[in-house]
Amino acid sequence: MEGSPQRLENSDSDINVWKSRIEYLAKIGKASDGLVYILRNDPDDHWTVSFVDGTLPIPHPYHTENVGGRRIEDIIPRSVFNIISPVLKAAFQGIEGSYEVEYTPGMWLLGRVKPFEVDADGRVLQIISTNGDVTLQKIAEHEREQQRERLEALVRALPDLIFVFDRNGVFLGYNTGVSHDLLVSPSQFIGASLEDILPPDVAAEARRVLEVVAMTSGSGELKYSLTLNGQTEYFHARMVPLGEEQILAVARNITDLVTARRDEELVSAQLEVASKVAGLAYWSWDVERREMRWSPEVFAMLGIERAEPPTLEELYSLLNPDVVSRVRAVAFETIETSEMRQIEFSIDRGNRDVRHFLTSMEISRDTLSNKGILHGAIQEITEVRRLEAQLLQSQKMESIGRFAGMMAHDFNNMLQVIRGYAEVLGGAVADQPKQSAYVGSILEAADKAGALVKRILGFSRQSDMVVLEMPIDQVIRELAGMIGPLMGTHVQFEIRTGCGSTTCNLDKSGFEQAVVNLAVNARDAMPEGGKLLVETSLLPRGLESVESRMAWPWLTERDYVTIDISDTGTGIPEDIVERIFEPFYTTKPAEEGTGLGLSTSYSIIRRHEGVLYVKDTGSGGTRFRILLPVVTPDQTSNVQKSRRAG
Repeated sequence: MEGSPQRLENSDSDINVWKSRIEYLAKIGKASDGLVYILRNDPDDHWTVSFVDGTLPIPHPYHTENVGGRRIEDIIPRSVFNIISPVLKAAFQGIEGSYEVEYTPGMWLLGRVKPFEVDADGRVLQIISTNGDVTLQKIAEHEREQQRERLEALVRALPDLIFVFDRNGVFLGYNTGVSHDLLVSPSQFIGASLEDILPPDVAAEARRVLEVVAMTSGSGELKYSLTLNGQTEYFHARMVPLGEEQILAVARNITDLVTARRDEELVSAQLEVASKVAGLAYWSWDVERREMRWSPEVFAMLGIERAEPPTLEELYSLLNPDVVSRVRAVAFETIETSEMRQIEFSIDRGNRDVRHFLTSMEISRDTLSNKGILHGAIQEITEVRRLEAQLLQSQKMESIGRFAGMMAHDFNNMLQVIRGYAEVLGGAVADQPKQSAYVGSILEAADKAGALVKRILGFSRQSDMVVLEMPIDQVIRELAGMIGPLMGTHVQFEIRTGCGSTTCNLDKSGFEQAVVNLAVNARDAMPEGGKLLVETSLLPRGLESVESRMAWPWLTERDYVTIDISDTGTGIPEDIVERIFEPFYTTKPAEEGTGLGLSTSYSIIRRHEGVLYVKDTGSGGTRFRILLPVVTPDQTSNVQKSRRAG
């Protein structure tokens, strides 16, 4: 329809013109496969339908032939009218426009509106609207938008750098989701070449790969590293053709993977060294496949002479049936509870060669399949058990000696009384041969008993101290080789020396016994595992302030060394701290201790003119502190080079 027709008068010719127009509009409606309607502007801004033709699958209460003369707001839904009314109103003001509206759920219309009849004063009397069904186009547009949003979301979610190049290696586009992995700001990429952005060596390799991709239409890869914010970052990139003229590059930061691989290699090397030093053998059992794997150290440890690792059945054949049952029970308990378990077992190699072992096991599970692999370590503890047996025997012998000494002392006092009275009686009956003979027998028996008492006292008395001037740090480092095996696999052992060449007068054997006793006591206080630290330091020219209950009158103002034995165990209750150094006092079951370990250590340190006490750790656990006097050039130790302790 061309132009905007003017209003016509009601002459015969005018009527003919209107008739031709209506016929023309009807043809438009039929040809457009849509709906055409004309609205006139009635008083009070009511818009009445003056013409309508065409069809649309739009439900309304009126047939097309029955809408003439009705107001548009009475025909269409109110929600639709509210959307299109501003466009209709603008058309009555001479402004062409269009609208897109969801007429019914899932059905969209596109309408175009323009003035149709204008009077001589320029006032728009009628407007015309053509409407078409654009539902299919709308659905397609919606799908395209969703696809675009999904693609953009996918790109944003990727932990990757994405670039688009032309075939000359010029940057055309990028994603900015990981800008922290860029050498320059994102805005600097567009129009720049590979050589403008990347270091020369990386740019050269990237260009080589790009040229291969451009020539072959295949894909290419490269690995490179960049220095970003002072840190070396590692990347893996893949290039593929993007259409005829462009290349797509996707680069991923693999620094964590590279670092993890290096850490894994380092840990593996450290583990191998540690296993050799500590005498550990490792094994694993695939629960589902029932497959065993062993480290090479298991051969010599278990006394197996063969090239292939033993099967589980072969290992069981080396053990007693009751041991096999216990091992199986602990293994299945570990699998069921997912908690680490330990068990000791022995292997009799014959010729009285019995070896003792400790195995610890823990299960790891795949987070997706929940399949489990049982991991374990085997450590030979034969020497540990031997040392523990020797220590226990030493404590028992000391206990017997103390008891015998006390009994002998009391008995000797009674013998002196008996002998005194016998000598008085002998003088009184000297002229009576028979009675004098009886008294002689009493004195002879007293002499024999006295000799026996002397032998008992000799047994109970401590051995002679052999005191030498020694560097305290060197002695502690040598002790580490003795203490370490006693700790087992569940206790981490560490020494820290800070005294340099400082020396003390030491009876090395006695001092070692005192420290080992303290270390074993600490280990027993950590049944679930922990850390034992032995640390030396200097305490120059003065003593620590101590509580009044600790009176050490033999300490003087001089230089001392401190030896701290600290653990992360259960600690010592305050109410028993006062008694821990008493002979025969223990909180352990009778079969596990004599109550003489701490008292013996205290006595040994005391004979070195030092002191042993409990010091607060400030963070749980227990810390025993030993103070020993330092030997200086201008001082002579009060400890004799060789003396009998009594």
